Amino acid sequence: MASKRYLSVDVECVATGRRHDDRDVCFVAIVDQHEKVILKKAIKPEKPVVSYLTPLTGVREGDLDDADSLSSVIAEVKKLLGPDVTLVGQGIKNDIKWLQLK
Repeated sequence: MASKRYLSVDVECVATGRRHDDRDVCFVAIVDQHEKVILKKAIKPEKPVVSYLTPLTGVREGDLDDADSLSSVIAEVKKLLGPDVTLVGQGIKNDIKWLQLK
């Protein structure tokens, strides 16, 4: 029987408007149960950024200029997943939604 793997995911977003839900993903990090960084990717937002929310995200103007697309990062994330993986994280429901995993 295969052993269970646990991956902790964190998704950061920038503000793309003035409403609370006006957000685009700007960063994804995944760490395994042994604290090994499995994935750490900056993502170029699809919409113009109104605020980088730097105190929360650590992201500053210019950090995302050469970043990957959300779709390419989602494809990388999906390659890490399988029936033996349990995702954990703070606000995991939102992270799963942002990464289009459900």
